[in-house]
Amino acid sequence: MKKLDVGLQMENLQRHLSSATDALKSFEKLAAGSEELREYATNEITRFALSIRASKLDKDELENFFQYPYVIIPGKNESERYLAIPKFVDAQFGWLHKVTPSFNIFLVNPYVDWLGEYLMQ
Repeated sequence: MKKLDVGLQMENLQRHLSSATDALKSFEKLAAGSEELREYATNEITRFALSIRASKLDKDELENFFQYPYVIIPGKNESERYLAIPKFVDAQFGWLHKVTPSFNIFLVNPYVDWLGEYLMQ
């Protein structure tokens, strides 16, 4: 019975991670779709870096951010992950675990799916 429960948990986690990955792919397309917006953001970030007297702004690293504006971090066990996305992205993925000035960090695990099913009853 425990193997079945673990299998279901893993299926639920995979489904959540798949949904999050699909949503992030859509976000990546949005981010890549507007060159004008990207140029504006790059200019603003450069201006900010100069205002705080940063000695150097690595534009290649900035481009990496535009390509992957999120991070997935392993959780405490293999059935959970943390997903950090910029706060300007109005989306909810799992439990809101932590908020920083610029990122929302969500905990994604099988319980997220179970709670959704429970609330639908």
